[in-house]
Amino acid sequence: MRRLIVFTFTFFLIFRFAGAEPPQGRISLEDAMRICMKNLEERYHIAFDAGWAPFVQYEIPKAIPREEALDFEACYYPAEQSFFFHPRYVGISFESGAFLKDTFPAGDTSLLARVASAICHELGHAYADQVSRRMDLGMWPKEEWFPDTLGKEELLVDMLSEGIAEYFGRTFLRDRSEAEIMPEEWEAELSPARYEYLSYEGGYWLMRPLIDAFGDRGIRYAVSHPIALQDGGLKASAFRYWEAAFKDLRSSE
Repeated sequence: MRRLIVFTFTFFLIFRFAGAEPPQGRISLEDAMRICMKNLEERYHIAFDAGWAPFVQYEIPKAIPREEALDFEACYYPAEQSFFFHPRYVGISFESGAFLKDTFPAGDTSLLARVASAICHELGHAYADQVSRRMDLGMWPKEEWFPDTLGKEELLVDMLSEGIAEYFGRTFLRDRSEAEIMPEEWEAELSPARYEYLSYEGGYWLMRPLIDAFGDRGIRYAVSHPIALQDGGLKASAFRYWEAAFKDLRSSE
C-alpha cells in the first residue's frame, strides 16, 4: 500500500519478533506475522533488524480514499516503521500450523491466503525500509517522493517499492508466474486503477528477476538506485533499469 504520509495514531499493539519460538495452537495475527517473518528469513536468506519491535494499528488510515477503504487489508508506514491492519482483524485467531505451509493454491481467495499474502507483502515493505536505513539512506520510500499526483516519476518509484513487496507477498502462491504486463499502451493516461495495476504487476515483473538472481543484493540495489524516466517512456525506462541493474550486480559478484 502506497502514498502514506501523515497519520494520527490512536492505539498500538507492540510486539517483538526476535528470540521466541513460534507459538502453538490458536495464534493471533501478530503471532502469524512473526511466523511469516521467520519463514521469509529462512527462505530468502535475509535478516530483519534484530530486536525489531514494530507497532500495529487496527484501523484504516485517514489517507486511504473512501472508495478504496472497502478493499483495504493492511499497509506499512515507513516514517514510523509501523503497520496498519483493517479493524476486522482485531481479535482474530488462526491455527498456528496454517502459516507453516509452503504454498496456497493459485487463485486461493480464502481469508487465510489473503492474510498470509498481506502480511508477507507488508513485511516486504518493512524489510526494504530496514535495508535502506542500514545503508544510511534513511527511510524508504521517502515521503517527498509521494506528491498528490499519479505521474510517471511517482509510478517508477512505486514500481520498485511495490515490486519488492509483491515478491514477498507472493511467496506462498503455488503459481508465481506473471503475465506480460509491459504493453506498448503503457503511455496511455494513468488512471488510478491503471497506476495501481502497473505499480503492483509492473513492479513484480521488474523486481522478481532481480531478487531471484541476486537475492538481498537485488533489494539493496533497488532502494539505492531509483529509476530515471528515459526517452521512450515508462516501458523503455523499466527495461533500461533492468539492464543496468543486471550489468552492475553481475560485475560486482
